[in-house]
Amino acid sequence: MSIYLFCNQRYGMPFVETAARFAAENQVRIRVVLSAGRRRPVARRLPRRLGSHARRWLSAYRKRRRWGLPVTIMSDVNSARFRASIGADDCGVIAGFNQVFEPATVQCFRSLVNFHPSLLPLYAGPVPSHRCLANGETTTGFTLHKVAETIEESHYLHQHPVPIQLGDDEHQLDHRIAEAATPVLWRWLKHCQNDAPWNPLRLQAEAIYRAHDQCETVPPAA
Repeated sequence: MSIYLFCNQRYGMPFVETAARFAAENQVRIRVVLSAGRRRPVARRLPRRLGSHARRWLSAYRKRRRWGLPVTIMSDVNSARFRASIGADDCGVIAGFNQVFEPATVQCFRSLVNFHPSLLPLYAGPVPSHRCLANGETTTGFTLHKVAETIEESHYLHQHPVPIQLGDDEHQLDHRIAEAATPVLWRWLKHCQNDAPWNPLRLQAEAIYRAHDQCETVPPAA
């Protein structure tokens, strides 16, 4: 079994650090996947292809040395080549990854979950911390949920509130949410490792967010 951690280099960093400790202590194979961002048209990419590949390889090499985990920088998580590399017993965890997983990719994993930085079903979609601050919220949180084409309450695995502090900006708030989520990540990795029972914890987001009437609910896409 391998566990894939799909993340970015801001919100995702506390998750990577926790995953690295977990892998070292439990002898579990965890692979970090960072997004290379949107691909430019081929004609625009060709002149820089070699330089871009070299920079990408060097970046992954440096991160692997720092974290002690295999690192891949991926431009298309839905490619046939990547799907073919996923084992039937492999699990995936998403923590701030700017690519949408197609249903065919989701189905390749034994389980695929996402740590979303808000209490769903409110503040779904992108930049939830930015929108919480803009709406004057005093509390937010995170939701660990199964990835599916349509997210329903039954997919929520764990929710936890996080107070918003005076002077928080979007990145500070995201970082504190991620840090609050790392103990749950550890438990989830244990769950993936040994199939231990998991008891979902769900909160009433409408009772926590005071400006929820300005928020959209979960969109159809995962």
